[in-house]
Amino acid sequence: MKRVVLLIFCLSVYFSIFAQERADVNENEYLFVTEYGKTSKSKGVKGTPFVFEEMVKGDIIMTDGKNYQNVSLNIYPKKAQVFIGEELPDGEGKSNKTIVMDNRKLDKVVLEDGDRIFRYLKIKDIYMIGEVLYEKEDEKLVAYHEKRFLPAQVEAYSINAYDVFQDVIKYFIVKDGQEHEVKKGSSGLKTISSDHWKTLRSYMKDSKLDFGNPADMRQVYLKSKELGG
Repeated sequence: MKRVVLLIFCLSVYFSIFAQERADVNENEYLFVTEYGKTSKSKGVKGTPFVFEEMVKGDIIMTDGKNYQNVSLNIYPKKAQVFIGEELPDGEGKSNKTIVMDNRKLDKVVLEDGDRIFRYLKIKDIYMIGEVLYEKEDEKLVAYHEKRFLPAQVEAYSINAYDVFQDVIKYFIVKDGQEHEVKKGSSGLKTISSDHWKTLRSYMKDSKLDFGNPADMRQVYLKSKELGG
């Protein structure tokens, strides 16, 4: 575990020195964190420290007017960074070289289907690339995709042979200058709508919606607006 801490520290220093609009790096420098994070009891690593298992296609819009269209990208939530994969001509294989965008100049990331938008935000003292599920004037519903590293544990009372990057999604409402975390369950529904939370609970049950699915939570929030929340 000391090795993974050392590697993360070194990477933090590296990117603080080279904080610029684009920095060419090798994606494997980040992926080594997962490899060297293995304990002697671990059989390997499951999951990824990135938001998506594989790079996805999308557009990146910067505040200085520069656009990057239909690029391969991924999001590294621990550092609130967006990676762009180097595009190679057809037939030349796959490159491991990536470009790290300057998040201070990031306006938004729009995925290929156009239905998922990510922005660089600070909410509850967390700097994040948050998925904006709802946005109107000064009101937003944001999903923060966090990845937690859980080392392998092989004990008499616990058998987990793999290190795991666990997906953890937190939701926040930003409205009228106030920030509120939306917890799972009834308490979260009360945060969304104190008057109609029971109706929203029934709506989630009848529609088989899941707190762990950002698309489902968008539906719940839109339903609250229909109810006057």
